[in-house]
Amino acid sequence: METVHLEIGDTTAQLILREASDYWQLRFSDKGKRKQISTKCKTEKDARIWATDWLMIAKGRLKDGKALTGTSFKQTANKFLDYEHATKSSDRHEHHIQDMRNIANKWLIPYFHNEMKLTVEEIKARHLDDFLLWRNGFGKSPTQKGDKPAAQTQKHYMQVMRRILKYAIRREIIDTLPLFPEISLRKHTKGWFEPKEYELLTEVRRRRIREAPNVRVHQRREYLHYFIIFCVGCGARQGELTSLRHNGGERVSNFVRLTVKGKVGEHEITAMPSCRDAYEAILKHNKKYGISSDPDALVFPQNPQMSLRSLLKAAKLYEDKQG
Repeated sequence: METVHLEIGDTTAQLILREASDYWQLRFSDKGKRKQISTKCKTEKDARIWATDWLMIAKGRLKDGKALTGTSFKQTANKFLDYEHATKSSDRHEHHIQDMRNIANKWLIPYFHNEMKLTVEEIKARHLDDFLLWRNGFGKSPTQKGDKPAAQTQKHYMQVMRRILKYAIRREIIDTLPLFPEISLRKHTKGWFEPKEYELLTEVRRRRIREAPNVRVHQRREYLHYFIIFCVGCGARQGELTSLRHNGGERVSNFVRLTVKGKVGEHEITAMPSCRDAYEAILKHNKKYGISSDPDALVFPQNPQMSLRSLLKAAKLYEDKQG
């Protein structure tokens, strides 16, 4: 049997590795009674880190009059994130799991584990409410940083927290979820055009192409014209279109099939015939102006943002009725 002595402040404990066990055990004294728990660690280094963390939390819990034993929220959150990475990283976009990890490490673990010293079993509805108050800057915590988060960001915090606690249910740590706070979102409708407005936009951009003062301006306005038709025909996100390459498009009879990458990962889009016609026009446009149409080249190598803004202002569609 191997024994390692630990001293954390005025607390003394021992790490023990028995011959019949693969895991190091933590032995300590609680109110004159000797207790022993498994660290679930196979190396002395990992066991020492785990035991130090556990004993520091235990001292705080005893000082606050709480029960000594319980399931660490930090360890449960990290195990959940590892589980998500192992089981869903191939299906979900890489940023999805990383965003959850950032929320857990920057906000959830520092509050529930480091500051409040709560175990998974102790987290109740009032603690979730208190977390949102703390995060919004109303708390007195010296670790509070950053501006007040948007309602959608607060919902993301609670979504990650809910998934961590659901994982705890599957691991039979807790039986039910606490009541989560209701976060209201202000409805926001993105800009869109009425059919007559879109017809006006088409007329204005065709006129602007005819009235272009030089070759450079003519090329950019023509490029924007095909870009808009392509966008309307496929309905892809802006980021998906700006990263689309020629080898991601496949012309099939009267439509085009696109393979795009973006917010929800890689997926296919079957576009309308107008998108196919716009793509054919883009190939001719590229040949005319010496722009590459190689398989690895971008379909839209130029950022049309400034040209689009000028077009919308010329058509008096840059601002809606609410400004």
